[in-house]
Amino acid sequence: IEIPDLGYFDEMSLLAKINFYNYEGDINGIISTTIGNQENPESSTGGDGGIDFQLRWISGNDYELETISHCGQSNHTGTYNFNFNFNTWYDIIVTISDELDRRTIRLYVNGEEVASEFSYGMSECDINLNGMILGYGKHYGNLDNPKYFNGTIDYFALFNSELSASEVSSISSQNLNNYESLDALSFWRMEEGFGVVVDDYSQSNENNLIFGDGISWIGDIGYGCTDIYASNFEETADIEDGSCLARTLLVPDNFATIQEAIDYSIDGDTVLVSAGTYQENINFNGKNIAV
Repeated sequence: IEIPDLGYFDEMSLLAKINFYNYEGDINGIISTTIGNQENPESSTGGDGGIDFQLRWISGNDYELETISHCGQSNHTGTYNFNFNFNTWYDIIVTISDELDRRTIRLYVNGEEVASEFSYGMSECDINLNGMILGYGKHYGNLDNPKYFNGTIDYFALFNSELSASEVSSISSQNLNNYESLDALSFWRMEEGFGVVVDDYSQSNENNLIFGDGISWIGDIGYGCTDIYASNFEETADIEDGSCLARTLLVPDNFATIQEAIDYSIDGDTVLVSAGTYQENINFNGKNIAV
């Protein structure tokens, strides 16, 4: 998806709720620049201040998130490892700072900072948010072999500021239901469900996206309680929103043994045991539960 030219900035943040599908290949592109630097716009180096953000295969079942930041003839590659799983929704935020002699690139996953990198060469260039494509990746300097995104995106936003840790935590905790309060440069909720235009929900409301070939709507993403043992479990919910009530875990209907149910439980739960004889030793493991 081609993103409208947004200009040059001293600092920035990128926000996305992403679900990666398992894929074959070395790169699963999220967003990437497609233009050269200001002096030579046709060059394929990535351009002064250009940013690439993608998932890269390392070996076996090991993957890492990767940022590539460009400045003139130099580039900085930051790699970030965390306990990553396919077919799982993640809140991902990348922030880039404006400092005297360097930029700090931080990766937050589900509201928590998991890694950071320093980029010294990037400090000489403004961050370039022109010529960006969502759902696109590449090897450094190679525009002829694109690596497209394989997965689903619930929302995506760009900020012309470095979000603080408290701002990141606040955004991740509200599921963006109050999106009007976000001071985003552009914010795409992917709510339309039809057509080829994605509306910009930011305060500017100017930067709509246009779909290209090979992209399709898959339906609404629902928030709610996804725990099947909670009394307020919502079958139609795709993403956990923290609303689950205390659960009643049944033995042996849900769990074969009392200890299995205790191990699965959290504070406030009830383990309800049917009449019978259970040959086992019980350890509550310090949990505040009822059996």
